[in-house]
Amino acid sequence: MKSYDVRGLLSQELAELRTLVGDLDETDLTQMTACAGWHVADLVVHMRFGAESILQGLVAATNQPVDRDAVSYWADWPPRGPATFSQVRWTWAQSSSYSNASGLKTHFDDTAAAAQLAITGSGTGRIQFQSHVMLVDELLSMWITEFAIHHLDLIRHLKNRQGPSKELLKLVVDSLQTLTGSSDLEGWDEHTFIQKVTGRDAITDAERNRLGERQSRFPAFG
Repeated sequence: MKSYDVRGLLSQELAELRTLVGDLDETDLTQMTACAGWHVADLVVHMRFGAESILQGLVAATNQPVDRDAVSYWADWPPRGPATFSQVRWTWAQSSSYSNASGLKTHFDDTAAAAQLAITGSGTGRIQFQSHVMLVDELLSMWITEFAIHHLDLIRHLKNRQGPSKELLKLVVDSLQTLTGSSDLEGWDEHTFIQKVTGRDAITDAERNRLGERQSRFPAFG
């Protein structure tokens, strides 16, 4: 993969998400996203927990050998099929616990801002994260993929909202190409490639025929 300024890109993406979430109104929060079963408010809660996970990961230094990088991390997240009630109800409970939109948005903003600061001051060693060991920059690169995809999920049904930067999308595409063993975009543009690889958009029979043996790698995760 090409070398990227992962700290700068992740900090930039968190800043853009803070602006995006801060501008959401009460109606926006009730709209559906590209994540099955989740409204915008639910996805904001999920992303807040993601920002908390960054904070937790960056302080979990270890001397154990590395066993995951930004791409192989996703091997633990195969497609899950249709979302079920048991998979989404916990997130519903978290978002419904807020008494108003302001509290939900402020909580996200505070946590994302803390993650931005932690990224700027983080070291370059190895950390323990979800039972695996990763280099800090690999962890941050993985989170760029996570947040960029959810950024697209968030604005799927919202009008006139800015998506992730072109540089950020290039990193995501590079990661997904490596994950699926693709040397190109398989006939799609960047945005469609991301949606197909992550299962947001279904792959047609014609597209499966074009992919041939590679079709088993799509979607790479849900």
